[in-house]
Amino acid sequence: MMLRLRNAESGTPIPFGPYLAIAGWIALLWGDQITRTYLQFAGFK
Repeated sequence: MMLRLRNAESGTPIPFGPYLAIAGWIALLWGDQITRTYLQFAGFK
Protein backbone atom coordinates (compact mmCIF):
# COMPACT_ATOMS: atom_id res chain seq x y z
CA MET A 1 0.00 0.00 0.00
CA MET A 2 2.77 2.43 0.90
CA LEU A 3 4.56 1.66 -2.37
CA ARG A 4 1.48 2.67 -4.32
CA LEU A 5 1.14 5.91 -2.38
CA ARG A 6 4.75 6.80 -3.17
CA ASN A 7 4.53 5.65 -6.81
CA ALA A 8 7.44 3.26 -6.24
CA GLU A 9 8.39 0.36 -8.46
CA SER A 10 7.88 -3.25 -7.43
CA GLY A 11 11.64 -3.75 -6.98
CA THR A 12 11.85 -1.09 -4.26
CA PRO A 13 12.82 -2.60 -0.89
CA ILE A 14 10.30 -2.16 1.93
CA PRO A 15 11.68 -1.18 5.35
CA PHE A 16 10.82 -3.91 7.86
CA GLY A 17 11.59 -2.06 11.12
CA PRO A 18 8.54 0.22 11.27
CA TYR A 19 6.16 -2.69 10.72
CA LEU A 20 7.94 -4.70 13.42
CA ALA A 21 7.71 -1.78 15.86
CA ILE A 22 3.99 -1.30 15.17
CA ALA A 23 3.36 -5.03 15.63
CA GLY A 24 5.22 -4.88 18.95
CA TRP A 25 3.03 -2.05 20.21
CA ILE A 26 -0.13 -3.84 19.09
CA ALA A 27 0.99 -7.01 20.86
CA LEU A 28 1.87 -5.06 23.99
CA LEU A 29 -1.44 -3.22 24.14
CA TRP A 30 -3.93 -5.78 22.80
CA GLY A 31 -2.03 -9.09 22.65
CA ASP A 32 -4.09 -10.92 25.29
CA GLN A 33 -7.37 -9.79 23.78
CA ILE A 34 -6.29 -10.76 20.26
CA THR A 35 -5.11 -14.18 21.47
CA ARG A 36 -8.32 -14.83 23.41
CA THR A 37 -10.48 -13.80 20.46
CA TYR A 38 -8.50 -15.97 18.05
CA LEU A 39 -8.66 -19.02 20.32
CA GLN A 40 -12.39 -18.55 20.81
CA PHE A 41 -12.92 -18.15 17.05
CA ALA A 42 -10.83 -21.25 16.32
CA GLY A 43 -12.81 -23.28 18.85
CA PHE A 44 -9.98 -23.99 21.27
CA LYS A 45 -11.48 -22.14 24.19
